[in-house]
Amino acid sequence: MDLIWKAERSVTMREIMDQLPEASEWKHNTTITFLSRLINKGFLTSTRVGKAHHYEACITEREYQDLETKQFIKEIYKGSVYGFVSALCDNGDLTKEEIESLMKRLEE
Repeated sequence: MDLIWKAERSVTMREIMDQLPEASEWKHNTTITFLSRLINKGFLTSTRVGKAHHYEACITEREYQDLETKQFIKEIYKGSVYGFVSALCDNGDLTKEEIESLMKRLEE
């Protein structure tokens, strides 16, 4: 998805394969399977132009992050945003600046 979001246009399978990191061991069929799953989930569309399939995002990166965050909170914290934020505060991962920023956001 990152490759497609960064392109800001439809991309072909060849473009996707060319942009995968060299360390990636993904083969052509593995990539097709993964893209098919993203299409089935409604994250991508595929249009055939000539012999090539062109893949385009149906969801923005921000929309995807929101969706995944909600799913994470639902599954891990039983839907409790308070439980999630409490865990962030309790483990000391938040900086003073981040806490102040969150406080301002909550006041809005």
